[in-house]
Amino acid sequence: MKSYFYTLAIAVLGNFLILSGAYSNSPILTVRGNAIELGAKERSPFSAKSASQTEIVDRVDKIAQQITVRIDSKNNGNGSGVIIAKQGNTYYALTAAHVVKNPDLYTLITPDARKYPIAQTTLLEGVDLAVIQFTSDRTYTIATIGNYSFNAQKDLADSQWIFVSGFPGGESQRLLTAGKRLNQDVGKFIAKDVFSLAANNGYELVYSNQSRRGMSGGAVLDAQGRLIGINAASEDEIESDSRGEYVEISLGNSLGVPIKTFLNLAAQAKMEMQWLKLETSKPPILNELQENEIRNSLFNLTPPSQNADTTAWLNYGNQLWRIERDDEAIAAFDKAIQLKPDFYQAYYGKGLVLTTLNKDELAFAAYQKATEIDPQFYSAWRRRAMSLNALGKYDQALADVNKAIALQSDDFVLYWHRSYSLAFLGRNDEAIQSATKAIELNPKSFIVYMYRGMTYTNLGEKEKAIADFNRALRINPKSLQIYQFRANSYLLFKEFALAIADLTKAIALNPENIALYNSRALAYRGRQEYDRAIADYNKILELDPKNAEAYKERAFVCGNYLQQYDRAISDQNEALKLDPNYAEVYLERAQIYHRLQKYQLALADFDRALQLEPKNSSVYNPILGDSPQKGKTLTQKDFHRYLAYVNRSMTYIALKEYQKAIADAIDAIAIQPNNQMAYIARSQAYSNLGDYQKELRDRSKIIDLQPDNADAYNNRGNVYNKLQDYPKAVADYTKAIALKPDFFEAYTNRGNAYKNSQEYPKAIADYTKALLRIRSHSSNG
Repeated sequence: MKSYFYTLAIAVLGNFLILSGAYSNSPILTVRGNAIELGAKERSPFSAKSASQTEIVDRVDKIAQQITVRIDSKNNGNGSGVIIAKQGNTYYALTAAHVVKNPDLYTLITPDARKYPIAQTTLLEGVDLAVIQFTSDRTYTIATIGNYSFNAQKDLADSQWIFVSGFPGGESQRLLTAGKRLNQDVGKFIAKDVFSLAANNGYELVYSNQSRRGMSGGAVLDAQGRLIGINAASEDEIESDSRGEYVEISLGNSLGVPIKTFLNLAAQAKMEMQWLKLETSKPPILNELQENEIRNSLFNLTPPSQNADTTAWLNYGNQLWRIERDDEAIAAFDKAIQLKPDFYQAYYGKGLVLTTLNKDELAFAAYQKATEIDPQFYSAWRRRAMSLNALGKYDQALADVNKAIALQSDDFVLYWHRSYSLAFLGRNDEAIQSATKAIELNPKSFIVYMYRGMTYTNLGEKEKAIADFNRALRINPKSLQIYQFRANSYLLFKEFALAIADLTKAIALNPENIALYNSRALAYRGRQEYDRAIADYNKILELDPKNAEAYKERAFVCGNYLQQYDRAISDQNEALKLDPNYAEVYLERAQIYHRLQKYQLALADFDRALQLEPKNSSVYNPILGDSPQKGKTLTQKDFHRYLAYVNRSMTYIALKEYQKAIADAIDAIAIQPNNQMAYIARSQAYSNLGDYQKELRDRSKIIDLQPDNADAYNNRGNVYNKLQDYPKAVADYTKAIALKPDFFEAYTNRGNAYKNSQEYPKAIADYTKALLRIRSHSSNG
């Protein structure tokens, strides 16, 4: 069960684990205290002053200009803020608490360049937010707040274009930067360390926008210019450059406080909801043209000068990485390494880009170099473990994540990664313990509950599994992923109706998610509702006409359950047109050709199936009981070859080529010695050759593997009959009848054994019982 469930999990969260795409980056964070005083002094290459601004950028920039304020202090530099409400002549602005928390003389500068003293400051408890007040008889624009849940109906890896507005330190000109926002829970997993999203700062927004010193407290806006958060920090480190000056090293993302956090705490500032301009509609998804226009409008990067130092090249690499120019980013990090070979942060940054490109071996090498230079750099150990998990090297991943935990024991993500490694190693009890520790450290992460539920499923502990999925839903009641995970658990426990209910809810949240239809079709197959299963495969092909897997699965239903062989072969032919190397389709088409007694066509397909590597999707299906495997878990490749050998063996038997059939069965047994299918095929070949002693050996092996299989005893009884060992034949038939009381074939065969041993009354009694059972079977349809 483990291997299949974790394959399902990877399909759901693959982009979440080793996150592909440019916004899967793990940051390096120094939450900067009064961050407005620190940082690189060069001007950001991201600005809103391009001559070819898009309508979206134009509109957002205009709104940002009207609502963003600058906050100056006498001794602590500057920060930014956002006007959010007005009562009479009193305006309320929201900012980051660290901008105004120190005793100082603060001045607020409005968009019309007028200066106002801050009349009152309220630091909100438990988060890096503050509400400041100023008084003016002039009219200023109030921000519209986007009060909606981000990506509740989308996949974990989905991202959204957002904009950050603020005043860089020491400059009077406001800066607008664009980037992508990550799903909140994904952000928690890809942040550099436990400090990035610590509970006492409220940093639950993670985004790729550049944020310079002085922009703390500024607006985080959606593509419609609505306030969705307050910019608060960057995941940076402070280092000294070649001149001994402190500079900011950018290796991660930017962090902010969601606007929902403020809405839940607004009463602390004695503010009422009706003072705020709230909108609940989500912004529309931007098309590719709009996204490209944003990139072209705001991302104007200038390479460092020839005499630039290592930090400039590292920051340039980070900027390139944020805008998905990955090859150039790697070159920039390499340049930083060339200038300073022991620059461990540059190796780390290079590793992040390689992770984005799914080059996990190379990414691991980069992280490994970072830890060799600085063995205390726990973020690199964390990333090493992620890379090793992606490579399937779970033992090594476990060692690395344990090293990271030794350096930082309060990071819940580390315990989640350890749970992940342990689960793949089959150490499920330990995986549960580690996931439980992660939950203790962060009880609000629905992802950890999902994965612990998955591990409980793997252990067969249904009630605990479902309880964890239910807890996850209480945390995030609109999460498509939780419904999908719980449905997969129901599938494995053969609770097909409950699985269908969850998958139908998930489909309502995202009607274009192909994986959901595929899983629901599987559940319909479990309930033998084959027409509905086919309807779901039809829907997949409507969404994606070139989906070879959907053709394959629809063919499987038509051929194996509905005996619609022509339709099945037609679908298999379409699948092979789309993917001529689809090994599983050759295997399944060969099986249909065998049933149609087209043995030469079957042999050709079996031969082709054995030449090709199988896809990632399972050849067998443990949910529906299609898998005959017993004992060790096989790789997809091995089980594919096993099935091909066994089925080709049966085809050779049909062609009376018994020695070839035996050879194939032997090859299958070498792959999986504890599976009865190959022994069944070989025993039939031996029987047809008249080699009953070898047949007897295989029939006995089948009973060893399946001691409760009535057919196995009946078949061995037939061998004893052929060997004229009637007492043993009678014993096997009697065992078969005990296991299956209505087994009329066994009564008939035992009657034959009694007749052959001249025990005629017993033979007549068994024939009579067989006839009674045959009549009963016929009358019952």
